[in-house]
Amino acid sequence: MTREKRVFLSLFLYGVVFQFATRGAGDLSDTWIWAEQIQFFLERDPRVFDLFGAYGHPGTTLIELGSLFHGFFGVSYIHATMLSMSILIAGATAACATICLSLFPRSIWWLTTAFILLLDRPYFGVTPTTAIVIPLTTLSILTMWWLWVQRLPQPPWRYFLLGAIIGLTAATRLDTALPVGSVMIAIIWYRFGLSKMLAVLAGAVIAIFVFDPFLWFMPIRHLADLIRKFTLHYDTKIIPTGIESAELIRGLALSALSSGWSLVLLVRRRLSRIVPIPVIIGCFIISVFTLAVVLSSSTQSLRYLAPLIVLWEIFLPLLVLETFVPTTDPDRQSNGLSGIQIPSKTVIGLLILMQVLTSLVFRPHLISRIFSGMIFRQ
Repeated sequence: MTREKRVFLSLFLYGVVFQFATRGAGDLSDTWIWAEQIQFFLERDPRVFDLFGAYGHPGTTLIELGSLFHGFFGVSYIHATMLSMSILIAGATAACATICLSLFPRSIWWLTTAFILLLDRPYFGVTPTTAIVIPLTTLSILTMWWLWVQRLPQPPWRYFLLGAIIGLTAATRLDTALPVGSVMIAIIWYRFGLSKMLAVLAGAVIAIFVFDPFLWFMPIRHLADLIRKFTLHYDTKIIPTGIESAELIRGLALSALSSGWSLVLLVRRRLSRIVPIPVIIGCFIISVFTLAVVLSSSTQSLRYLAPLIVLWEIFLPLLVLETFVPTTDPDRQSNGLSGIQIPSKTVIGLLILMQVLTSLVFRPHLISRIFSGMIFRQ
């Protein structure tokens, strides 16, 4: 078994167990909403179309998988929801770490990526669909990055796969997938031409249709409902909610450090040896657009920025490692975890410490809530 396969399988199995345990120990209020949505969907209850409930994100990746667990294995609705979340998050996380290992095989960036995607603080303050879309957003960008750096022409199915990831993301949270997917498709068009872009677009369209069953029997109404769900955030009749400046600063602190670091490397012409410049530019475009949309809406929340917060925090370890412990130096890095050099251990230790400290500041009751009892609620 190759190293990449071992990493993927190990992280997937660990991720499922860890995510399921932490979901059971945390706040299940939003999880119950989606558990009821699965019940409404299976029972054809009209409440499944409530725009003020779970309907319209569309969140159908969670609904489909949860329906399978309940229908075929008799798993309760709440546990089917938790298990579906755990599998989707763990699978996307394992895939992200594997791509990181492929991009930098002599670096431990894959390990920091797995750590952040499984443990980062935004996971414990967001809705189920946002928690799922966090690693899916990262996966789509990393897949596009992997395609960009390949020296040999890649078969069309790999571009189709990128589109399928974007489509899977859109079937989970369309508002997140639209800016990310649009920029990714534009970069693929710029880099590889029209034919490859069409392969990505085809994969996205087919995946959205497969993973969103509402499109099977009510496509026009469902698309109208998706638009209406988005415009609700700008409805003046809804009581407005805002993000406090202190909360925004705390939430974006590490992301600002990461983006600032990349800008410094860009100015010093050292960024391209680490990450393709179009990838970073694309991330900046997505971030600025998303930030503008969230801060201009009536219902503002930091959780809407969680996918981009985590993305930039994943870039941060790579930028730090490649600045202080570059993989171009054969004496600095080894292929195994047991051979990690002291500089790398120091960098990883500092990054973990930063994550813990920002977690405590961002959500003071997080640690006590998770470790007060790793139990599964009935």
